[in-house]
Amino acid sequence: MGISNEQRAHDIAIEYGKMLYDAALRDAHSGEKVSFDFYSEYKHAYEMVIELIEKDFK
Repeated sequence: MGISNEQRAHDIAIEYGKMLYDAALRDAHSGEKVSFDFYSEYKHAYEMVIELIEKDFK
């Protein structure tokens, strides 16, 4: 048996969050504090991705 749709969405959401965080760090000016709510970004990505995955992997 393969991985569940929930695991697929989780994996994608984690990687998406990492990409957003890395982009925020790159865009920050030297010495600037970076404020980033990883959970909110993860949750938003997960909810978006699970819907799309459910369509593809029924």
